Amino acid sequence: MRRIGASALLNGMGIFEAVARVKSFKFAAEELRLTASAISHSIRNLEERIQVRLFNRERNVISMTPEGETLYRAISMPISQIYSAIHEIEQNSTNSVTIRCNTTLAGHWLIPLLGIYRATDPDVDFHVLTFDDVHGGSRDTADITINYEKVNETTKNAGVLLLTDHSAPVIAPSLVEDGDNLADINDGKWSAISCTDDNWDWEMWSNKNSVDFGALIWRDYFSIDDTAIEAAVGGMGMILQPRFMIEKELVRGDLVFVPDAKPVHIGEYRMITTESPKKIVRTISNWLLEQVPSEILPNPHDPPT
Repeated sequence: MRRIGASALLNGMGIFEAVARVKSFKFAAEELRLTASAISHSIRNLEERIQVRLFNRERNVISMTPEGETLYRAISMPISQIYSAIHEIEQNSTNSVTIRCNTTLAGHWLIPLLGIYRATDPDVDFHVLTFDDVHGGSRDTADITINYEKVNETTKNAGVLLLTDHSAPVIAPSLVEDGDNLADINDGKWSAISCTDDNWDWEMWSNKNSVDFGALIWRDYFSIDDTAIEAAVGGMGMILQPRFMIEKELVRGDLVFVPDAKPVHIGEYRMITTESPKKIVRTISNWLLEQVPSEILPNPHDPPT
């Protein structure tokens, strides 16, 4: 058989596969964004090169010859795999990143940072998927997932440490008077806002601050930290939060730390990326790690955890 140039062969085979699959020069032309005459010319050129008729042409109807059917069976699967590979490459080369994390972390920490990154790379597209449960569940649809783990309960597949949760109680400044101190918590001056079903976070903090956990007054419960933060700003009681989560409220003066209360390491936000991330995913995940403020890292002067 006479050898055909690789470029001409691949081009002809691609057009032949489209015509054989849709059984129409017209529809193949629409799919490939070519004219019907260009499709017809390409098929005739291929037939002349391999010296085999591939289609029977009767008026406006075409059908494959036995030789055409043999060729189609041989190339349909490889061409389908080539198109799938090209699609995957195109998807991996796109400048978009999907990030999953809980609602509070997204609103109070992640999204402001993404705005800063956008200023340096205006072409990147962010897809932020939020959930109310800090653990997040499935991460099949995300390039980056940020989950929360209680201290000393992280698993080997928990990902890379992103943020360390050193939490302390904060409260609306209108509820704090001169001379107030940590003892006022034991005296029941302020109620505690609950954000976990069993208040494990408050119990852990209390044990490290010599506060009587059993003496805490509970009045209000909120299922996510975001609403609990708003409740604290509104003067409904104390909440436990790390500084990075309430930096905006602290700067504005909406919240203040309870006097003499020390932060306690109660958990960690950990980042998990896809096994074969796009280049932009690696860039974003590394950049997020670089944005971690030193204040949230373990402090040697904090109580032992």
